[in-house]
Amino acid sequence: MKGERLRSPTSACARQLFRFALAHKHSLGLAGAASLIGAVAAILQMQNLSRIIDGAFLGGLDLTQLRTPFIWLSGAACLRAGALWLGELQSQRVAARVKETVRNLLFRRLLDRGPLFALREKTGELAACSVEGVERLDSWYAKFLPHTIALAIVPITLAAYVLWIDWPSGLVLILTGPLILVFMALLGMMARRKTKRQWAALSRMSGHFLDVLQGLKTLHLFGRSSVQSAQISRVSEQFRHATLQVLSVAFLSGMVLELAASISTAVVAVEIGIRLIEGILDFRTGLLVLLLTPEFYLPFRQLGASHHAGMEAVAAGEKIVALLEQDNAGTAGDRAIGTSTRLREATRLSSPKSYVAASGLDQPDLGRRARRSEAELVRTDSGIGNGLHVRFQDVAYQYPGTPSPALQALTFDLYPGCIHLLTGQSGAGKSTVIKLLLQFVKPVAGRLVVNGQSLAEVPPEVWRTQVAYVSQSPHFFEGSVLDNLRIAAPGVAFESVRAAARLAEADDFIMGLPQGYNTSISEAASRFSGGERQRLAIARAFLKGSPLLLFDEPASHLDTATAIKLERAFLQLARNRTTLVIAHHGFALSRADVVLELLHGRLTSATESAVFQQLLDAQTRAEPTYAGASSV
Repeated sequence: MKGERLRSPTSACARQLFRFALAHKHSLGLAGAASLIGAVAAILQMQNLSRIIDGAFLGGLDLTQLRTPFIWLSGAACLRAGALWLGELQSQRVAARVKETVRNLLFRRLLDRGPLFALREKTGELAACSVEGVERLDSWYAKFLPHTIALAIVPITLAAYVLWIDWPSGLVLILTGPLILVFMALLGMMARRKTKRQWAALSRMSGHFLDVLQGLKTLHLFGRSSVQSAQISRVSEQFRHATLQVLSVAFLSGMVLELAASISTAVVAVEIGIRLIEGILDFRTGLLVLLLTPEFYLPFRQLGASHHAGMEAVAAGEKIVALLEQDNAGTAGDRAIGTSTRLREATRLSSPKSYVAASGLDQPDLGRRARRSEAELVRTDSGIGNGLHVRFQDVAYQYPGTPSPALQALTFDLYPGCIHLLTGQSGAGKSTVIKLLLQFVKPVAGRLVVNGQSLAEVPPEVWRTQVAYVSQSPHFFEGSVLDNLRIAAPGVAFESVRAAARLAEADDFIMGLPQGYNTSISEAASRFSGGERQRLAIARAFLKGSPLLLFDEPASHLDTATAIKLERAFLQLARNRTTLVIAHHGFALSRADVVLELLHGRLTSATESAVFQQLLDAQTRAEPTYAGASSV
C-alpha cells in the first residue's frame, strides 16, 4: 500500500501531462508517422547495405552492378534523416505549445485563487514552479514522450520484419525487448524518489533565498546575516547532494540499459553465427538481421537516456498539476456556492460586456474618462439612492485550519452616500469583512446582497470594477509613477491622472521627483515614504471612480497636517458613494454616518448619526422597496 501511495501521484501527473499533449494530436500524429517512416527507412537502408556487402565481397560484383543498391541506400538515408527532422520538429512544437498553455493556465489559476492563496504558499516555491518547473516540462514533451512513441512503433515494426525473414532471431528480439523494460522500470522506481527529493530541495532553496532577499533589512538590523548565509549554504548543499544522487542513478541506469542492449545484441550475433557455420542461414539474411538488431534496441536506449529527464519533469509537474487541479474556490465557503453557480459565473465571464449590460454595472468608459477634471473626479450629486446598497445577511466565515470562525452571524447594511466606520480590536474580523467584499473569500454561511442580488452570482472580475480599495500597504510595480497610477484606469489622459493626484495631496511630491510623473520607481516603491505610498494609492482610488470605496487604515502613515488635508479629499471622494473605512484612530470618525464595532467576529454595536437617520428616512419615503429596486 505504501508503494502504491508513492506511485499514485506520479501516475496521475503523467496522465495529466499526456492529456495536455493530446490537445496537439496533429503534431503527435506526425511524430508517430515520422517514427514509422524512420523504421521503414532503416529496413530499406539495411537491406541495401547487406546487398552491397554480400554482392561486393561474396558475389564479386563491381561498382556498376551495385549502382541501384547504392541509389536505394542513399534514398533511404535521406528519407530517414527527413523523418528524424520531422519528428524532432513536431516534438519541439508540442513542447513549446504545451509549456505556453501550462504557464498561462497556471498563472490564470494563481490569479483566480487570489492573494490569500499566494500568502499561504511560499512565494519562492510558486516562482520556481511557474518558471523552472514549467521549463522542466520541455524534456518530457521534447524527449521522453517522443521516445515513448518511437518505442511503441519502431521495435514492433522491426521485430515483425525480422520475424518474417528469420523467425529464430525475431523470437530473441521479442523475448529480450521486454526484459530491458523491466530493468528500466526497476531503475525508474529508484530514480523517482530521488528526483522528487531533488525537486523538493530546489523549491526549498528558491523559497528560502527569496525570503532572505525580502527580509535583508531586518536581517542586517538584528545582525542575523551571517546566520542566514550559513543557512543558504546548508540548503544549497542539500540540493547539491540530492542532484548528485539523481545523477548517480541516471549514470547507473544508462550503464545497465546499455549492458542489457549489448548482451541482447550479442545473443543475436551468437545464434546467427552458429547457424551460419552450420549452413542453416545464408550470409545476406544473417547480415541484414545483425544490422537491424541495434536499430531494434536503439529506442530502448533513447528512452533510457531521456528517462531521467522525464522523471525530473514529472517531479516538477506534480506541483503544477496540484495547483491546476485544485478547486478554484479552495475553501469550504467557496465550495458551498455549488457547481451550478460556478458554471453560471464561467458562462457570464465568457461574455462580460453582455453581463454588465444586463446587470446594470457600469464598466469603465475610457472614452468618457479620457479627460476628467478634479470636479468630474468627485461626484457632487446628492441623495442616498445612486450608489450600491450592500447587505450582510447572517454572514459567517472560518479560515481553513483555524479552530474558531473569524465572523459569526454578521448582519449589517452599507448604504449609498454614507461613510461607515468599522472598528474593533485586532483579530475582531475587520480584514475578513474587506476580503469578503473583494470576493477574495466567500462566506461559509449567510450571503452578501448588492442592490437585491446575491453577490455570489456576480463574477469577481465584474464586481471588482465597482470597488476601489486602499490598503495599509499598497503595492506598486517597477515602472513609472504614471504607469502605476494608470493601473486604476488604463489609457486615461495625463490631465486626469494629475487631477486625481492633486485631490490625494500627491501632486506636489510627484512633481518634485527628477522626472515628475515619468520617474521610474523600483519594486514596492521603496523610494517613497509610507505616507507618500498611501497618497498614491488614494490617487488611484480617485482615478478609478468606483461606487464602493474600501479604506483600510488610510491615515496610518500620515502626519497630522497631511491627514487633515487627506480627510477633506476623502470626504469629496466618498460623496454619494458607499464607503467603508477601517480605522483605529480619528480619521473620518467625526464624519462617519455609521460606526460599526466588531468583537470576536460579531457585531457588538452600530451607532448611527442624526444626518444618516434623516437621509435614510428620506430614502424610505421615496423608495419603500429599496432592497429589490435595482439589480447589480
